[in-house]
Amino acid sequence: MTTKPWKIIIFHEPGWSAGGHGNNSVVQDNIQPLCETYGVDIVFAGHNHYYARADVNGIQHITTGGGGAPLYTPDSSYPYVVAAEETLHFCEIEIHGETLYLTARDTEGSVIDAFSLDVFLCQCDFEPAEGDSDVDGADLAAYIADDRGVSMAVLAGDFGRIYCP
Repeated sequence: MTTKPWKIIIFHEPGWSAGGHGNNSVVQDNIQPLCETYGVDIVFAGHNHYYARADVNGIQHITTGGGGAPLYTPDSSYPYVVAAEETLHFCEIEIHGETLYLTARDTEGSVIDAFSLDVFLCQCDFEPAEGDSDVDGADLAAYIADDRGVSMAVLAGDFGRIYCP
């Protein structure tokens, strides 16, 4: 497993689409569980000639197929789809510290979708329990409390995914 905080994968056919070509069941049944197990943040695909984003168990599935071929009309009512646009477009990714920003823009530069993801970079020796792939703020708070010899530690805010190298 990688020690990098951000995990992004790219392939051709999306697991969750907004129409055009249908959903890829191999991605849904085989790749998605691996993404969840290994902490993948974003999955990029093409195949459908439009922009769409599906949020599946916190993993952002981006269909970015609006690069020049004739466009398809997406349907934003498809399951898990949170954004869809029939337009030529491009995606920008910026990472600032513990936050990743993705902005999808049309050819005029107008924003068609934008979101951010956070990863809490642990500055301690916290290690998830054997087989615990779903680490959250409560796990880290319990570790800090134990490490400091106190009965409780409280972490305020939404830390997103916790990454401890």
